[in-house]
Amino acid sequence: MQRDTIISEATELLREVFETYQPQVRAIYLWGSATCEDFDPARSDIDSIAIVSDDFPVDMEETIRAKLGKDKSFPNPFGFRLLYISELNTGVQKSPLVGFIEVPLLLADMKYWIPVIGSVARSDFSLPDATIDELIAIRVKRNAVSHWEDVSAITPADFPYFLKNMARTLDLIARKNGFDGPFSYGALVANTPEEYKECARALIECRSAKYSETTRAKYTNIFQKFIDDLRM
Repeated sequence: MQRDTIISEATELLREVFETYQPQVRAIYLWGSATCEDFDPARSDIDSIAIVSDDFPVDMEETIRAKLGKDKSFPNPFGFRLLYISELNTGVQKSPLVGFIEVPLLLADMKYWIPVIGSVARSDFSLPDATIDELIAIRVKRNAVSHWEDVSAITPADFPYFLKNMARTLDLIARKNGFDGPFSYGALVANTPEEYKECARALIECRSAKYSETTRAKYTNIFQKFIDDLRM
């Protein structure tokens, strides 16, 4: 099944969710790899996000995700997340999603999401845009909060999440240097400034090697230098 067919069929399923749960569900978007060249029709998840009113129960996230996952005619795993209007206005967490992706980061990415149905705009929310430096600082803080500042001590279970945070940090650095477009692992090395390209290449190799300990050990010093540079 080709990407366009998968996206089209996913959109139809998500439209059914919207029709079932509106008006509490205000809009639904595709995000993540579905928005860029990283999408692999054979194995990529379909990541979706619903912007909802504050009276929509948090546990409906899992209910809807399970419902989407039961459609056996659809080959790709479904990701489904809730994002509350109050979160977009205040930055205060209500959904599980905002527990690991801070609202300013979500708002900065919103323009790259693919609209499925419903209508909200960035201008509908009162939380101001963060600067790129502020977004980088959020990513750096995530390393500290998650105990990732000593790369050699990161657990195997956490290592993929550490690399994802690093990739998004490199992407922000690229934006500070003029890049504009959706995040993509495929374009990360090309977009990264020269001083950090070695780190970007190492990250991509670790990801391609499915985060093997051998590959990780090969690049631990490079990753540690990057983390240390960010803290200076």
